[in-house]
Amino acid sequence: MYYIKLLIKNKLSLFSIIIIILYFSGFILDIIYPEYLGVTNINSILVFRFKNDLIPVAPSIKSWHLYMGTTYYGIEIFPAMLAALKIDFTILLASLTLSIVTGFTLGYIAVISKSKIYRSSVLYINKVFFDIPYIIMALLILFVVRPSIYGIIIAIYIAWFPFYINRSCKTNRKEIKYAFTQIIPYIISDMGSMFGLITIITFLGFYYSNPFIVDLGNIINVNGNVSEYISFGDWWIVIFPLIFIIVFILFTSILSYKIKVILNDKK
Repeated sequence: MYYIKLLIKNKLSLFSIIIIILYFSGFILDIIYPEYLGVTNINSILVFRFKNDLIPVAPSIKSWHLYMGTTYYGIEIFPAMLAALKIDFTILLASLTLSIVTGFTLGYIAVISKSKIYRSSVLYINKVFFDIPYIIMALLILFVVRPSIYGIIIAIYIAWFPFYINRSCKTNRKEIKYAFTQIIPYIISDMGSMFGLITIITFLGFYYSNPFIVDLGNIINVNGNVSEYISFGDWWIVIFPLIFIIVFILFTSILSYKIKVILNDKK
């Protein structure tokens, strides 16, 4: 409660919290009441087609559905982006939870363990994983596991949990409450980083079982040629989804930094 009060007192921290809450509110609404988007289900981006047009329509104020225009196949970008939070945040939360539980547990046991063999083994294995760029690791795993939501969760989880082993080992304190508190800023910033990684994975086409999955990467990649969008002047197809992603990444990073400052001052 003490930390929350300090965060709320800071205007930038408070604004960051509000932005993050808005994103998660969209995620919850996607699950319990997709009708707010004007559709009965959000299982395919095709449900957001505008008059079955194939040619992109520029942003318009005629309807909130068209505030950000449409992509090829007439996909309305704004409601489709909001709907994408359902899958993207499901993958994000599942991957992040598994990474925290596995990485923190292994790392914390290494800190409190009297076994030098265990500690050395964990640190060595972690170094092997940690030295491989996490994006490369995730993509390599996706070549092995089935390209599905579960496959993406497993890939990001395996690529990410070494970060939490490393972070929990760095605390070098046996008090579990203190050790976990020190990784909270990383949890917040990792939400943004994972959000971006999920978009990259789906943008690259690692979801073959459903080419019309409602995901930000897939929305950008409809028709499969981003360079054409720019050259033909259809900038909104790329720019608006990227802004949507960057805003979340930016404010999770800001909140993470503010929490880290408060924790350091507390020391």
